[in-house]
Amino acid sequence: MSLPPPLPPPLPTAVQPQPPATSKNNGCLIALAVAAALMVPLIAILAAIALPAYQQYVLRSKVMTAIAATRPAQVAIDKRLAQGGECPGNADTDFNGMQGVERVEIGQLAEDATRCAYAIHLGNTGSTQLDGKTIWMDRAKSGDSAWNCRSDIDNRYLPTTCRAD
Repeated sequence: MSLPPPLPPPLPTAVQPQPPATSKNNGCLIALAVAAALMVPLIAILAAIALPAYQQYVLRSKVMTAIAATRPAQVAIDKRLAQGGECPGNADTDFNGMQGVERVEIGQLAEDATRCAYAIHLGNTGSTQLDGKTIWMDRAKSGDSAWNCRSDIDNRYLPTTCRAD
């Protein structure tokens, strides 16, 4: 019996073209790009609101710092009046070097001789809204020992006790 002829060698198989490789992150990158594009205006809006509020806060804190820096003057005046003395004058105490305070003038109100007062002149605050402005603090020489406050500074920068109605 004869053997069948050997089989011919196999034909080379054609290489099947592979589809181009696709990134599995295409959808994620698009979502990230959209989120970034939406964040820019959102951050701009927040900055437009927050920056003026922060600047107003800084100015209010400078006014409060100046008032707090003169608290020893109030205590000294209160003590002198409690001992039956008169309102101190500028020559009695030196108030230079207080933060945000250009100078302090102490005496009695010219329009009312029954009240002791001092004026806080603001300077070197770095703000045109505050530099050159004045805060006046006054109290009765006898009786009511509460301090009153008034100023030529815009109300939004003043503590509520100093604001004009």
